[in-house]
Amino acid sequence: MLTARARRFGWLVAAALVVLAPFGLAGCGSGDDDGGVEDDAGLPPALAIVAPGDSLGLAPGERVALRVRYTGGGGEPIAAAPVTWTLRGGDSGTGGSSISTTTTATDAAGEAEVELVAGPERVDIQVTADAPNAGTATFYVSVSASGFALFEVTPRYVGARLPDELARVELRLWGAAEVACADLDVDAPPPLTLAPRTLATWDATAVWPSVVAEEGYTLLVWGAHAASGLPVSVSCVDVPASAVPPAQAALDVAVPDRALVVAPQPVETTLSLAGLDAALDARGAHRPWRPLGCEAGGGQLLLDWLVDALSGDGALDGVTASPAGLGAAIAARRGEIGADGCRGLEAGTGPSLDLVLTSLASAGGWPAPATLGDVLAVRDDAMTALTLTATITVDAGAVTHALATATPGATSPIDLSASSRPVIAATFVGAPAVPGAWPLATHGFTLRAGSLLRQAHEGWALSGAGLGTADHLGSTLIDAVDDGDARGCVAVSGAVCGAIDAPATCAVAACTAVAVALDGALAAWWRLADGPGLDLSLAGTATLADRDGDLVADPIELGAWTGALTLQDGAAVSAPGTFRAADAPPPPPPLPPVPTD
Repeated sequence: MLTARARRFGWLVAAALVVLAPFGLAGCGSGDDDGGVEDDAGLPPALAIVAPGDSLGLAPGERVALRVRYTGGGGEPIAAAPVTWTLRGGDSGTGGSSISTTTTATDAAGEAEVELVAGPERVDIQVTADAPNAGTATFYVSVSASGFALFEVTPRYVGARLPDELARVELRLWGAAEVACADLDVDAPPPLTLAPRTLATWDATAVWPSVVAEEGYTLLVWGAHAASGLPVSVSCVDVPASAVPPAQAALDVAVPDRALVVAPQPVETTLSLAGLDAALDARGAHRPWRPLGCEAGGGQLLLDWLVDALSGDGALDGVTASPAGLGAAIAARRGEIGADGCRGLEAGTGPSLDLVLTSLASAGGWPAPATLGDVLAVRDDAMTALTLTATITVDAGAVTHALATATPGATSPIDLSASSRPVIAATFVGAPAVPGAWPLATHGFTLRAGSLLRQAHEGWALSGAGLGTADHLGSTLIDAVDDGDARGCVAVSGAVCGAIDAPATCAVAACTAVAVALDGALAAWWRLADGPGLDLSLAGTATLADRDGDLVADPIELGAWTGALTLQDGAAVSAPGTFRAADAPPPPPPLPPVPTD
């Protein structure tokens, strides 16, 4: 278990499983080889420890010969060369320990030695050997009358980096009195008093053959990145004195990834609007638009509602189960409905009233079927997906997701900051940003998806078709009906009433009511999509990587949102999506301003 100090470790501290078990006292050989040098021309000389190893435990007064070998670049021994020996103590000095000389010469085998005599005091000391152009060989020596333990550590990697990212495993050990995990900085560790260890792979075992028993230790383990060399996965364990008996101790250490710095990330999100589309369809919001795709679509839509208004069935919604009165008479002069939902162009021996009204509306400027097809195509496309550009910023553990633009379907980006939406940036507590899955907690925005759909539809379709604004389409259709002598409801009434031998003004009042109702029906698809309060909720997971090992997260390669849109009636519909890093978006082209209330 980790101590409280370890849990307060300033950088990333692993949950380490410590298994310390006494065994019979094992031999204390170092396991070091002779440090043989490849027989390659041009390599520098080398100085290697021969005996008894780099980590020693001595009782007071004990003597030991320290031996090194000096070789050339091809591995050949270098004889008669000077080797300088230095005894180095810590803060408490050398404790009375001494070496027999400070300079020796190598023999024919390239070897040189010095005798070390342990003093009476408990100390950790080093003896270094230096030879020309060969660097330093260091013996780490602990002097104690308390006995020694064979200390074994097996690091286990529990992070998500790719196997080829980590080059080696480094292990460092200090006495607990020198430093604790809570005070350690892996990027600037204190000087060593005990021998370092390096492993080529995880799950191998590092061995200190002679650490002083019944003393506490601070163990630091890290994985060095293959490219940068930085410690990118780190664990520190405060090992209590009770866990180091005068025998053998084994320690397994779980080593997780260090948290990454997440620089501000421009991201692009694509949300599916399939759930919104289905919810609007279930509420009848798409129904008024379907006739407009027919050849006589304008007239068909208008007559659906006029027949309903004249039949007096109680609900003016364009649906009449049993036309009555004037409504029944008008219905008899309409074309038959085909399998595609479109009315025929003939009724009996003459043109259908659907075609008649469509022709009169076209005379007054109502778009031709091909143009209406484009209007419908833009509307249908806008309902497929919503693209959001944003920036994700991390500061002191808080994540801010700030929206910049929104693009319904394949229309133009809409600048959200230029609108009156009150919440387009959300801040929440972030999880540690380590390589692999990075969860992003639930947060919300006042997106007003319906207003976005309206603005895109007006800017990309309605204005080009001469249809004006999205909340007056029914009135625009009726106002376009032109018989040469009158326009609007007077012309509508004259056409339909004359066809059934009724007074020319028989449908004026009903037409006036239809204009108001049809305006609302054709706007319902975007009005219903504007929810109250925070109407877009997102929670997600990003996949973080740090391929170059600089401890700064690479641009987000993959992310997924679990999204929900709230409708005007309070119902929530699913809006899942994906996101990835993107360049900062260009300024969006201007679109007509649309109120969001």
